[in-house]
Amino acid sequence: MVCDHFMQDFRESKYSEAIDLLRANSVIESPKLDTLQAKISQQMEILPTIYGSMVSWEFITKHYIKDFISKRFYILKFKNYYLKFDFTLYNSGSGWTITGFTYNDNLIELLY
Repeated sequence: MVCDHFMQDFRESKYSEAIDLLRANSVIESPKLDTLQAKISQQMEILPTIYGSMVSWEFITKHYIKDFISKRFYILKFKNYYLKFDFTLYNSGSGWTITGFTYNDNLIELLY
């Protein structure tokens, strides 16, 4: 699964490779991905000093609407905190495409 590969690249600090996976497997516009890559690079220089070192990532759950929309949730674990990653995927019948991606520390969707 592309999302798993993204998380592994992210965990290994391969942010460019992770964004390249999104570029190749999503409908997210290239300028948005360029901005996202710059933001990730900047934040990931700072976050380990606040949250501690990255420990691992874990797939948490997925939600489906029939068999054509899916949302996958992951947690990136740091020593002292976490980030939640979510991917929205759409299948038109010819395969899954990432249509949305976010990361933050908001767990509301996971807790209810």
